[in-house]
Amino acid sequence: MINAYLSDNSFSLTEIKNLNEISVFFHKKKSMESIWKIPVKAIIGLLDNLGKSIMKNSMLNKHEGVSYLCLWLRKKNLLNLTRLSLGNENFLNEFIAINNNQWLIAQPRGIVCHWIAGNILTLSMFSLVQSLITKNINIIKVPPESIDFMIQIMKILNDLEFNFNEKIYKGRDISIAVVLITYSSFNKNINVHLSNMADTKIIWGGGEAVKNIVSLPQKETCQTIVYGPKYSFCVFDKEFLSLNEIKEVFSNLVRDVIAFEQNGCSSPHVLFFEKGNISLQKIAEILKDCFDEISKKYPRLFIQSGVAYKILTTRARYYLDPEKNILNSINCDWTILIDNEIKLEEPVGYRTIFIKSIDSFEQIFPLINKRIQTIGIGIKNHKKRKNFCMRASFLGVDRFVKPGMMNNIETPWDGMMMLSRLVRWVSYKGDDFEKE
Repeated sequence: MINAYLSDNSFSLTEIKNLNEISVFFHKKKSMESIWKIPVKAIIGLLDNLGKSIMKNSMLNKHEGVSYLCLWLRKKNLLNLTRLSLGNENFLNEFIAINNNQWLIAQPRGIVCHWIAGNILTLSMFSLVQSLITKNINIIKVPPESIDFMIQIMKILNDLEFNFNEKIYKGRDISIAVVLITYSSFNKNINVHLSNMADTKIIWGGGEAVKNIVSLPQKETCQTIVYGPKYSFCVFDKEFLSLNEIKEVFSNLVRDVIAFEQNGCSSPHVLFFEKGNISLQKIAEILKDCFDEISKKYPRLFIQSGVAYKILTTRARYYLDPEKNILNSINCDWTILIDNEIKLEEPVGYRTIFIKSIDSFEQIFPLINKRIQTIGIGIKNHKKRKNFCMRASFLGVDRFVKPGMMNNIETPWDGMMMLSRLVRWVSYKGDDFEKE
């Protein structure tokens, strides 16, 4: 049995036997035609209103990451994202001339099926919004821990309106293109059926989950977009560490560490510091102060026994090794692990970071491969910074940002412009459409 949530009944629970019932729903409601006829700026206007409404909702805005989601949904950001990915948002509305005798239009791919990981509550929205902008219809396998959150958001969208060019567009005109579903991940038959329905598959998850979904049978024309497991870290050169505002930089960095308990692909786990006038111990003490301050503001109220065991086991290993050092809270709030072994450590997560000294960035490059998503970068000299980014990106890194911005979801992500993967580019070459 599949639990489905349709706009037809305000996203309340409907039990269905198979996914064919969703196809019937989309066909009956003319979901594709409904969203396809809406100008893209009207869709973006509705999504902008959605962000404002979520921010005003005290039951939703209390969750981690929701404030950033609301900022991300702003009209200016969504227009910039669309233009960066497609060049011109009007490609989504009509044929646009690109030279004297050629026109292009970006048509939706059709049914987009989303498999969403459970590590970040807002992840479903970042996936869905980009598919709505490109006017696709959507079936989202929502993790159980996120379903109530998504239902509340879709109910808000259902009731919104937006005035564009003196015409009122309704949120239900785009929510009709969305179905939320939950079912057991162990039910292979449903996974196979969902995969066969998809014109595009979007997969967010760990290595095993990605491997299983990618291997499912699918249409020959299906596009598959994978956001799989990645690793992120930070680098700082000695000149950067001499800056007066280093405490502020480290405070921002610690916010990256505590966000989503380091379960995001962009969460930092290791910090590399070029040797200079400031010792690694002094750096650790500054970070300790930052962790203490932020833990008072965002205390950890609960920790699972398995997580506590993992943290305490890792701490014990460092306490017992004379070549290593450690600073940590009395409880399991945060942990700083100090050594000079130049490697990318297996993530512990839950506010646990490894800090290491390096002689030069030449020691970093052998660690880089296409598994590295984000590097938080603290390099003072712009030429040195650019050279590092050029070489590291060639080796596989997708993204470089200032500390404090590592978990901001941006375009491109994992080296991809998602919107460009969610459309079919259609060309017309010949006489001008307007000439008869």
